[in-house]
Amino acid sequence: MSHFRILDAQGHLPLPELLRLLTPTPFFIPDPNFTFAFLLSARIFVSPLEIMQKVFEESFLSHGFLQMLDLSFELLSTPALPPITHFRPPVSLQPSGATPNLVAFLSDWVELFPYDFREEPMMENLKSITKQCVARYEAHKKDVSPILQKLLDKLSSLEKHEEYIKEINKSSKPKTWSEHPPNRDIISVCPSPLDLAQQLTLVELRRLVYVGPEEIVYCLWRDPTISLPKALEKELAIAHANIRMANLEFYVDWFNRLSYLVASEICQYQRKRHRAKAIEYWIQVARECFNLGNFNSLMAILSGLSLGPVSRLKKTWTRVHNTQLSVLEHQMSPDSNFASYRSTLAAAKWRRSGAENGKVVADEQQERRKIIIPVFSVLIKDLQHTFQGCCHRLECGDFDFRSFSAMSEVVKELTDWQKVKCPFVEKEEVTTYLIHSPVFTETGLTLASFSCELPETEADKTRFKTLKSKMNAPNVDVTPTPALK
Repeated sequence: MSHFRILDAQGHLPLPELLRLLTPTPFFIPDPNFTFAFLLSARIFVSPLEIMQKVFEESFLSHGFLQMLDLSFELLSTPALPPITHFRPPVSLQPSGATPNLVAFLSDWVELFPYDFREEPMMENLKSITKQCVARYEAHKKDVSPILQKLLDKLSSLEKHEEYIKEINKSSKPKTWSEHPPNRDIISVCPSPLDLAQQLTLVELRRLVYVGPEEIVYCLWRDPTISLPKALEKELAIAHANIRMANLEFYVDWFNRLSYLVASEICQYQRKRHRAKAIEYWIQVARECFNLGNFNSLMAILSGLSLGPVSRLKKTWTRVHNTQLSVLEHQMSPDSNFASYRSTLAAAKWRRSGAENGKVVADEQQERRKIIIPVFSVLIKDLQHTFQGCCHRLECGDFDFRSFSAMSEVVKELTDWQKVKCPFVEKEEVTTYLIHSPVFTETGLTLASFSCELPETEADKTRFKTLKSKMNAPNVDVTPTPALK
């Protein structure tokens, strides 16, 4: 009887046997897609460190060469595997044990989940395993060294990025309200909506690329709307007490900042025509983001335009030509579970597929067609139900690997989109303004909005006075005054 029970038609297996399917042997190595799916979701139940130790023991220590050879022939003689599980040819068929395939497996792990090795025990285990591989077979040194160097380079880049974002957050100061017009605004810094959309896309890609797939799993685990088994909640709390998902949080913060930047740029003006001009400018930027496939910035801009302090400016909106806004709002409408957005996203995927497979004369144009920056909040929402399936075992105690696979398909697609090379040249003055310029706080934005168009109800007038007192803003009479032209 086989030591491996291959995934049945339902895709169910207990954890120990899933671990065996992950374990390299002299004649077998798991496909990267299987490795990605397992390592992404299995961390819900078992830590990456424990997975690495079990795989190493099974592949390198527990079995002699003849034992592993028998298992490999048994596996190779198994009838055709179902689509859910894929295997690839081994790196080596030489009688040198599982070492070559173990090295290849570790290379896959480092490539797919480099952030796992930020933890010292993981890094020490990796170094220990690769050291033993080289000690047994000196020829593997040429394979091991690039793996470790590539990992160190990635982690170094990650540390620099996180420090950079932390410094930005540390030095940021809220925008202060003033009766006087601003000396500098986004339109003066970047008059072209297309140029701004391209710079927004550059900033998006620079931040999105650092969001690790494991951070998405940890984010879902912390989501209070997701119902987890009681026993699992305690296990996860212990296993992932020190989890890191700073880069995902930085990316979400960027979305919120962009929304408030849009609203701040509008509400900083006392004159209606200036506010209307700013609104129309941002609508044009949103349209260009849509054309570029930068849906996250598009949604952030629409969110900024729909914030209460902006949407309440009725006198200002009468001067705005908002036909394009209506079209964009329809495209990103949450109706029918974002049906219009999903159709647009499918079209963007088709365009990307054509850019990858077809021949395009201009390299820049080809890279543009590959850009897909999804609405991150919608992506997380889509994964919530699948994540719940990953967290619940079947009555027999098996894990539903189909949920693992469904989860990995969505996240893997995102990792592919992260790899696109941004074709736009950075305009430092513009990106600096986008990242560093002060924005109003929620209270400051409300105060600025009331100062643009004075409150009409007694309740709003009282609130306006209270906000001015809290913000220590200049004294502005709340009595209605003639509208500024």
